[in-house]
Amino acid sequence: MTVFPYIHIYCPCSDSSIDLQENNPFSNPLGILDDRINTENPRSSFSHHPLQNLYFCEECYAIRCPRCIQEETISYFCPNCLFEVPRSNITNYGNRKV
Repeated sequence: MTVFPYIHIYCPCSDSSIDLQENNPFSNPLGILDDRINTENPRSSFSHHPLQNLYFCEECYAIRCPRCIQEETISYFCPNCLFEVPRSNITNYGNRKV
């Protein structure tokens, strides 16, 4: 049985903006940034996502996780019969059902 490698992508949205280590000036006196990610942190299970669960934002060119985005379904329908109307008909007939 072959094992395929997998990758999880980190999303910083689960990190809190107020962190005790960032507010403590003695924890990092030289101002060196630590690029390592602590996998033992309980929040890391919510910040690492498989690629198939991520979205790409075309406005800011960033990869977003399901927690970062708000899904919105845009559809047009007749309020009387609840028949779904294509968008081309809406623009052609000026929001009137034909």
